[in-house]
Amino acid sequence: MRLYDFAYHPQNKGWLDQVVNQASREPWGPENKILEIYLQTNFEIIWEQKKVYQDWEKGEAFWRAGNLVNNVATPLWLVYKPNQVPNRQPWSFERVIVGQPPSLTVQRPTIQYDQLIFESEWSLNQDHSNLDHIFEKNSSRLKDVFQVALGGQFNEHIVLRTVYAEMDFKRKQGIVQTQWYKNYQFLMPLYLTQPNHVDLVAALQPVPEKQCYIVRTLLSPRYAYAKARAVVRGRDMLPNWLYLSDEELNQPFLMDFNEEQ
Repeated sequence: MRLYDFAYHPQNKGWLDQVVNQASREPWGPENKILEIYLQTNFEIIWEQKKVYQDWEKGEAFWRAGNLVNNVATPLWLVYKPNQVPNRQPWSFERVIVGQPPSLTVQRPTIQYDQLIFESEWSLNQDHSNLDHIFEKNSSRLKDVFQVALGGQFNEHIVLRTVYAEMDFKRKQGIVQTQWYKNYQFLMPLYLTQPNHVDLVAALQPVPEKQCYIVRTLLSPRYAYAKARAVVRGRDMLPNWLYLSDEELNQPFLMDFNEEQ
């Protein structure tokens, strides 16, 4: 279940401002886009864990907003009322509350994030559809990275082999971070032009039955940050290669998160 299928949320995103005003301070990017993906992701996980509460007799639904807390570590809850518009989502966003859940009969549930084990012996697999996605639909991000390094030229042959060699190197090192995109996956940093700068981040989908990882796409570090931030308890739990400054996070996002991946 997706958050926007579960309930109507105002399109002006004022509901996100309510969350920001209640939560402890953290940079969420322009228009709170990182917070939006955080809440969308955590709702999907909490829904699977059956921790979204719906009471039609009382006309109320609510769920804990991931691991968001206020300045004194008190949890936040998103509360909903029945949607009065026919043939739409069943619920409509009403308010954010802090402290106890609306129903005192419900304990404070904590969201559980899966701790995936990265198998460095598994192979990397790139099928033709993913190569098309990376080198055609999203070629601009590769050109941004490589054109300067290649003297203004863009040689797909060189780029493909450079990217694959770096992914294979990081696979052997086991340097990854968990993310959520429809399910748990891994993010892998790619140092393509400099030894101390992450240029792109590979999204890897594990396929246990084949003991391999499918390379789904290459993300810019800021989009990778948003995906990974959604499945850690706090920003300070992210690895150094994925941690971005407030200034970096406040740069405009050029496309929708769903388009990025």
